[in-house]
Amino acid sequence: SIFLKDQGFTGTEIGLSLMAGSTLSIFFVPYFSNNRLVKHYLIYFLQFLLLFSCGMALALKITNSKIITALTISLFVLSNAFIEPLIGALFIRLSGKNKKLGFGSIRNWGSVGWSFSAIIAGIIITKTGYLAIFYILITAFLVTIILLLKFIDFSNDKTVNHAGIKRFRELFKHKDLVVVSIVFFVEHIIGGMTQQFEGIYLLQLGGTAVLIGAISSLTALLEIPFMVLAD
Repeated sequence: SIFLKDQGFTGTEIGLSLMAGSTLSIFFVPYFSNNRLVKHYLIYFLQFLLLFSCGMALALKITNSKIITALTISLFVLSNAFIEPLIGALFIRLSGKNKKLGFGSIRNWGSVGWSFSAIIAGIIITKTGYLAIFYILITAFLVTIILLLKFIDFSNDKTVNHAGIKRFRELFKHKDLVVVSIVFFVEHIIGGMTQQFEGIYLLQLGGTAVLIGAISSLTALLEIPFMVLAD
């Protein structure tokens, strides 16, 4: 959102750009939330993101068009939406192999990673500008692909049925799942309104990119004890 503000986008235009990717994810993400896709498509998807990040960095560097910038950011939001369920399915798969490990104890490392990367991103943006983050993404995806190919064996996994609209309809047959879904919906409305614009708000108060990164890091660190508590 700070990047878009610097490109001259209004608050409404920022909201629409970010909303476009989130809206598309409603239709596509359910298909990525199962073990079959983790087994067969995780590596391919990361390879796609590697090339996609290169393309985004190039597009944002050479364009002055608001429409192309908004489209690029929307696709970036959509790609992030795919990553979360794939990682969740991978974590559930690993916790199922070791009964002593809960989902939270594995997911914790995501919070640790976020706490480091957010503050570092703030420093990098201050020193070099926004586009450096896209090049770091390219490197990170490449390292992730190599690690998964080298150390994780998917060959003996049992696959599960393909998730999709039918699975989505199943949710409404269970009252407790409906209640949890409503809670998530409300929480994401509140969270989305603050998270997308908190950086801009801090800038208006005189904050720096480093401060914004530090606050994001603090948020991630606060997740860690609650992950353990959940397990």
